[in-house]
Amino acid sequence: MASPFGALFAQELARKGMSQRDFARLVGRTGVFISLVIRGRRRVPLKDLDAWLSTLDLTTSKRQHLRVQALLTHCPEEIRVLVNRLQGRPRALQ
Repeated sequence: MASPFGALFAQELARKGMSQRDFARLVGRTGVFISLVIRGRRRVPLKDLDAWLSTLDLTTSKRQHLRVQALLTHCPEEIRVLVNRLQGRPRALQ
């Protein structure tokens, strides 16, 4: 099952018509690593986050939303729950 970041990230890949493998080549990672990030088993390395977001060519608002979700993957569960609650997201998407 995809993490909240992973679900949004996968949506953006699909919107761009880009496979995980194609994206992986563009950012210097393996397709397996990208798959693990989408499933929430690995996190986007913070040093690579800007490059990943730039590669997707997102609008400013989508870029910011995806950035917040990526940063949240590096936070403890209670922080993710609190932030999502404050943003009005249902618990299932946390």
